[in-house]
Amino acid sequence: MVRLAGLKGRSIYLDTNIFIHIVEGYAPYNAMLREFMANLRQYFFSAVTSELSLAEALVNPLKQSDHRALAGFETLLRPTSCLNGVAVNRGILYKSALLRAQTGMKLPVLSTLPPRKPADVSCF
Repeated sequence: MVRLAGLKGRSIYLDTNIFIHIVEGYAPYNAMLREFMANLRQYFFSAVTSELSLAEALVNPLKQSDHRALAGFETLLRPTSCLNGVAVNRGILYKSALLRAQTGMKLPVLSTLPPRKPADVSCF
């Protein structure tokens, strides 16, 4: 797919919503997400996400006792050579609080962002 061609060799930051769409399905983007994951698994590009993505993604499946989705998220968000997790630390939490104070955004959204753009991440 042409849209993914620009990602070759790059490292991108993935928000929790991408993982939710992959596991739970989102009809308008299913084909693109399948291709995206195939390219990620073939090391066409690499990805980074927050360790908090797992906690965010598991909320609804836990509420609904959806064991298929729970297993899907646990498998998908397991660190691999093509997907790395960024640990949450005090720097991230401080930056999140500062951005929340400045913008009014919700803390869960902000706390998934790295404190600064990692040198090896080229897309957010």
